[in-house]
Amino acid sequence: MLKYKNIFIALAFVFIAGLGIVFYATSVNKNKEIQYLSASWEYNYSDIEEISQSSNLIALVSVESIEDSFVQQSIPYTVFSVNVDTPIYNSEAG
Repeated sequence: MLKYKNIFIALAFVFIAGLGIVFYATSVNKNKEIQYLSASWEYNYSDIEEISQSSNLIALVSVESIEDSFVQQSIPYTVFSVNVDTPIYNSEAG
């Protein structure tokens, strides 16, 4: 009888831990803004002034983590989570 009680307690613990993980996973990162950026690799800018005039967002950022990495149509993509350390143009800190 004690053996069944220990198994029941272990299963209950696993179930509660699983619920906690699911709750945490669904509640994380709901308030973060998503900003998609792209690069213009095919254009050769002549100087920093030309780059800044062509930019719609300029900021000094630090990469917090790599969220995802995949290849689509032979092009590698990496999804980063970043923090804006110094906003310069059309961006906010945070």
